[in-house]
Amino acid sequence: MFIGRESEMKFLNERYQSPNAELIVLYGRRRVGKTELIKEFCKDKNHIFYLCNEYTNNVQLANFSKKILGYNTNNLINDSFSDWERAFNYIGELSSDEKIVIVIDEFPYMV
Repeated sequence: MFIGRESEMKFLNERYQSPNAELIVLYGRRRVGKTELIKEFCKDKNHIFYLCNEYTNNVQLANFSKKILGYNTNNLINDSFSDWERAFNYIGELSSDEKIVIVIDEFPYMV
């Protein structure tokens, strides 16, 4: 059961309702429920949730590619993107038809 965090959920839902694309950086101390907050927020929304790990750039890109390509079963790309720019451009194409929440958890591992 998810309890509390009403003001944070209200903020996220207000941003979600915006007609504009929004970038939200959520940060704070470890083990305070940031990931659970985001998971609860995403429950009833189209979303892609990617959890970064300490991998090389190529492995991280391959795993991220798999996650976003798996969202669209009609994708024309077989396996992986050749670079990060193409991966993020593809996300832009996906979100041109529908609103999608993209979550990149543990982002420092991606960079």
